[in-house]
Amino acid sequence: GIYYGAYVVTSVHAENKGRMLADLDKEFKARKKTATEDGVNKLDVASFRDPRPSTFDEILAAVDWLAEVEHSWRTLVVDSLDWVEHLVRDKVIAANRHEKTGAPWTTQDYDNYGRGARLAADEMRKLISAFESLQARKGMEVILVAHVATKTAKNPTGPDFIKYAPKITGDLMPGLFLDWCETVLFACHQAEVKEGSFGRGKVRIGDRVLYCTPGSGYEAKNRHGLPDCINLDYEEYAAYRDAASSATVDAMRKEISALRGQLELDAAQGTKLDGWVAKAGDSVLRLTKVVEWLRTAVAQKGGAA
Repeated sequence: GIYYGAYVVTSVHAENKGRMLADLDKEFKARKKTATEDGVNKLDVASFRDPRPSTFDEILAAVDWLAEVEHSWRTLVVDSLDWVEHLVRDKVIAANRHEKTGAPWTTQDYDNYGRGARLAADEMRKLISAFESLQARKGMEVILVAHVATKTAKNPTGPDFIKYAPKITGDLMPGLFLDWCETVLFACHQAEVKEGSFGRGKVRIGDRVLYCTPGSGYEAKNRHGLPDCINLDYEEYAAYRDAASSATVDAMRKEISALRGQLELDAAQGTKLDGWVAKAGDSVLRLTKVVEWLRTAVAQKGGAA
């Protein structure tokens, strides 16, 4: 299935990421995975692993290939986003030289004055455009997996505090992906701390869960009305997501019908619109394009009147 965005899953521990991917594996037998790390080798999923993409341009080419060829895969999983960032960094450093000396850039040149980060963000925008093209042309869901890091959150109304966030450096690229993604889920173990002897606490590790709504200690969001916390289980997540998507699809079909009633379409135009709606199916992304076209047509008709 598809919804018209993507989501980042962050994980405190490596085994959480492995658990999530293994759980996705049950659902994604007919899905494609782009691995920049070795974790995919233990999963029974189709992947770009032989050869594994080793440059940022190869990742772009892999996404473009999925958009071009005929296939039955429904979801693209990128593991992991922070390793993609390393490849972007390598590309930017290799492509730039000092203006005066002509010497190749070093990592220090990349970091100085945020120059490298700005160029890297431009490259990442190309990847987001490739994802959007893939979604529009093939209706594929895009899942971005990221490791986790602790970052200081600036608080204008009180003291600053530490929170978990995707392990993406700087300020430009984290915002780029967190804004673009429909859903940001934070994966971790539930932990219970009990007071022990000598004033030391004891921690009991519980179930693996996904936090789905914003919290002071982590980045998370969703546009599907998900609960604050769900089990780290794709089927449970998909059930909540699809319920919201179904309601959205119904509302969009009603709007299409209402907008159509405001237009005086001839037989050919009506047949063309019916074809668009049929091709869109239950894809929110494609139905959105139909709705936008109809809204524009209605607005133009009102302006002409």
